[in-house]
Amino acid sequence: MRTLQELMRHPDVKTTEIHTHAMRRDLKRPTSPLDRIMEDHATQ
Repeated sequence: MRTLQELMRHPDVKTTEIHTHAMRRDLKRPTSPLDRIMEDHATQ
């Protein structure tokens, strides 16, 4: 965690923990590129 904190240049490790938690959540629900295109198209 400390290495990631340094790479992301976060002054506080708590910030890094928040980011890694969000990344894990996003990885649990993968989307295909086609899904992203359709979502973008629907919002236009």
